[in-house]
Amino acid sequence: MKTIKITLLTVLTLVSCQTKKDNVQESETVEIINEKQTTSPVSVNPCDVIQKEEIVTIFSIPEISSLEQFEKTNGEDSKSCQFIWNDTVEIRKANQVTITIFPNNELATRPSKFTDMLHVDLQKGVMGFSGQVIQPVNIDGLGTNAYEVNQKSNQLLHRIKFQKDNKYLVEITFNSNLNNFPDDINKKMKEIAKFIYLKI
Repeated sequence: MKTIKITLLTVLTLVSCQTKKDNVQESETVEIINEKQTTSPVSVNPCDVIQKEEIVTIFSIPEISSLEQFEKTNGEDSKSCQFIWNDTVEIRKANQVTITIFPNNELATRPSKFTDMLHVDLQKGVMGFSGQVIQPVNIDGLGTNAYEVNQKSNQLLHRIKFQKDNKYLVEITFNSNLNNFPDDINKKMKEIAKFIYLKI
């Protein structure tokens, strides 16, 4: 009788220990997964994401040598890449595309930070050159609340903003002192945006 009790106790002890071990392993796995989901994304240099060749192709620039490229590190670990070239018809007129990528350094505490920011812009509008409020237009295919905006004053500006998984906020701006926007500027800017969206 004692032998049966001891054997039963041993089996129960082994089962209990195994269960505790499994629970610990499951807890550790959940913690690792949660840590991966909330780890702040690394800063991304747009010049590493899109090259001169893509800008030349999208904007039909005749000579790649006429395209200048500059990179800049801003505050909050954000980085920018600028592409500048002269217009082929109006040589004194210059065009510039600036791409800035912001990482979400508050991903753990504000997981929807960039989606919320873009939502506010769509609801309340964004500030224009002369302090006027301009209403952005929502665009598809670039994540939740992506939008574009056009401004025309003493210079032209077309901007697209979108977020990728709330880890990155991307701003792409076309500036020019041309008299009119180039043909299909909306299409060209969306090409750049979709290229970057798939790369980051």
